[in-house]
Amino acid sequence: MPICNCCGNEFDIDKEPGALFFSHPSTVKRKASVDKYHICQGCEKKILLTFKHK
Repeated sequence: MPICNCCGNEFDIDKEPGALFFSHPSTVKRKASVDKYHICQGCEKKILLTFKHK
């Protein structure tokens, strides 16, 4: 079971799948690794509330 990178709790991806977030460098001029984060459903909802929807 993955651990949420936001709150630190374990969650079952079969019962309550969360999200995978990928971070990448702000510039495409240089080669850099992409980081992957596991986010549980509760944290995903909180994060999505901060986005502006049009």
